[in-house]
Amino acid sequence: MQEPRTWREFLAAVIRDTKEKQRIANEMGVDPVTLTRWATHESSPRPRSLLNRLVEALPPHREQLIQLIRQEFPDALEDDPGSVFIDPVVKDVPPVLYARILEAHATVVESLRAWTIMNLVMQQLIRQLDPQHSGIAASIAQCQRPLPPQQKVTCLHEVFLEKSQGLTSVARRGYFLGAESLVGYAVSQCRPVVVQNLQQEASDLVIPQTLVSEARSAAAYPLQRAGQVAGALLIISTQHDYFLHGRQALIQNYAYLLSLAFRDDEFYDVKDIELRLMPSEYVQNAYMATFNQRVNELLSRAERQGQPLSRREAEEQVVAAFLATPLPPSAEQDAEGR
Repeated sequence: MQEPRTWREFLAAVIRDTKEKQRIANEMGVDPVTLTRWATHESSPRPRSLLNRLVEALPPHREQLIQLIRQEFPDALEDDPGSVFIDPVVKDVPPVLYARILEAHATVVESLRAWTIMNLVMQQLIRQLDPQHSGIAASIAQCQRPLPPQQKVTCLHEVFLEKSQGLTSVARRGYFLGAESLVGYAVSQCRPVVVQNLQQEASDLVIPQTLVSEARSAAAYPLQRAGQVAGALLIISTQHDYFLHGRQALIQNYAYLLSLAFRDDEFYDVKDIELRLMPSEYVQNAYMATFNQRVNELLSRAERQGQPLSRREAEEQVVAAFLATPLPPSAEQDAEGR
């Protein structure tokens, strides 16, 4: 069967099945004859929001149908609030969330403040950005604090992860990201980076494939304050072209809110950020498997030597030792290939 060249040809092929034609008409609330007239170019959808209903009635063909519709209606749907081309989300953060974040910032003890704010923001972000559970995941990558004598931030550390319901392929948290990553680029440039089609764009900027293996589009927003950066918010979707204008505006507002989760000393001037390439996920997996063991050994050794460390200090030293390890030759070759 020849591939349809227009959305009308696509519709004509689908409604050859009379039962399917009746089902689509019932779901859209139109007469079956109307579908025939659209398919034969005798008429066009009025109002244009009917195109949105058509896409919703054929979810397995959503992306193909949207691309075909765009060929005939590239601009007409931009002003239609019911259109598939306009984000079906509220573009403003709920006022109640601002109140809860400000309350947490003022009342929660410092040791719990960051996690509390991140949790509040990320849960609401997922609910608002993906009300239909189409499949998105969001993570926060924080600038890894450099230890003396190092003066520059060389990598980001994933510290929080949230996903929409039904998304089962998320299997990542706590990894390190660097110059090779989309979030690394957003932090280094101190500006948002949006990729609408990961298969066709930004081949030299990767996202963690174990985060969502079927990722199709992604957006990374720096978490900034007065020109300084604390990290980045990464959101990925299982759909192409997911991050349209309305969604981008919403994500930016959530990124602003997330900046309240960080202390002043966790923000860095862009000139003090020099991200390096991070080891592969395979290497990091092996490292993570023994992380707690290494920390406990360091704590025990420090205790025996009469120089006790806090657990945070021990974790930072173990991380610093790992990050100081040179990349294996294969990784360096991959870097040159980029």
